[in-house]
Amino acid sequence: MNECYAGNVQDMMKLMATTISSTADSLSDEGGVGQFIDELLSAKRIYVMGAGRSGLIAKAFAMRLMHLGMHSYVVGETITPPA
Repeated sequence: MNECYAGNVQDMMKLMATTISSTADSLSDEGGVGQFIDELLSAKRIYVMGAGRSGLIAKAFAMRLMHLGMHSYVVGETITPPA
């Protein structure tokens, strides 16, 4: 039974890698990537929000920003300061 799942997991990992690669290839500075990064770097505070899986990704993103030394917060958390 585990062998059946192993194949499925590998297939999904390959699909995710292909999707990520395709998305990265489609990004250009014309799409505002540079502006987005500039906004992040110049912000005093960064607020993120989401629900469900998107919320989990938003929280992970906020944590990565915090690891980079930025002041990031998740909307709705008890420690989030006023905007």
